[in-house]
Amino acid sequence: MANDAPATRVESAGFDDLIPIARRLNTASDDLNAALKRIEGRLNDLGIGIDRFVPIPDTREVVSDPAEHRPATRTSARHDTNP
Repeated sequence: MANDAPATRVESAGFDDLIPIARRLNTASDDLNAALKRIEGRLNDLGIGIDRFVPIPDTREVVSDPAEHRPATRTSARHDTNP
């Protein structure tokens, strides 16, 4: 167990260096979100809207009939070797 201590110190030192960077990134992200909310509010005040929506297809497969998507089952012919 004594051999684990240096590795732990090295790993934690790397994460400790990220703390101030993560704080700056979070602050910048919060500031950007606040600015976008103000822009969104101003646009909403203008009353500009779109009366049509463009459907975006779902990328997941939609299964309407589960039987259609089951793997084919093999049917083996039974051959009796005894008469």
